[in-house]
Amino acid sequence: MLYNVSVVSDKRDGLEIVPVMKGDYVILHTDAAEIQKYHLIQWMFGNTVICTFNKTYQVPPILNKLEVDRDTGSLKIRSIRTEQCGTYNLQMISSTHTIQKRFNITIFDAVKSVSVMEGDSVTLESDITKIYDEIQFEYDDSIIAKISRAAQNFSTFDVPDGRFRHRLKLDNQTGSLTITNITNQHTGFYHLHIFNSRHTVHKSFVVNVCNVVKYITVKVGESFTL
Repeated sequence: MLYNVSVVSDKRDGLEIVPVMKGDYVILHTDAAEIQKYHLIQWMFGNTVICTFNKTYQVPPILNKLEVDRDTGSLKIRSIRTEQCGTYNLQMISSTHTIQKRFNITIFDAVKSVSVMEGDSVTLESDITKIYDEIQFEYDDSIIAKISRAAQNFSTFDVPDGRFRHRLKLDNQTGSLTITNITNQHTGFYHLHIFNSRHTVHKSFVVNVCNVVKYITVKVGESFTL
């Protein structure tokens, strides 16, 4: 499946934020109406040049999940993974001017459904494999847990109605969050944001709380009340 992703511009520094699901495709557009007037088009990932082409070289190579459209100069990135996230810089040079654009690809996973019995505990796994600058969990737009490597602290927070009081346990090594003694009040969407200097990873969970099944033993012919 190919995604033509719309971007959200940050007007402060011209950075365009591109959210994309893990494993999908994304195209970073040059928006150049006439690519022929540019004698050099260059794409960089961070400070590394990943593709350069000009009028005399119209068929750029495909480089490790990267491909440049020969007609538009747009960059296609296939099968997005965490290592492809970060800042991409575009430079288009003509005889009269230079155009520069910046894109930041952030990755998010599909919503993960988690079912748990009332009264049990559930752990929302971060699945991180390396150290990040900051990890943050949200529930209903409220921050309920946070790890900051720079400040060397980790904290959990209750919401105004007190539903998480004494129920949150944050693992400062894995970044996973455990909710104990869960009730129907804890049903809903949880969002995890994992930040570092190069990229951001987003994960979402929907927690479903199931009521405990109670069994009643009766003899044939007897009545009972539920």
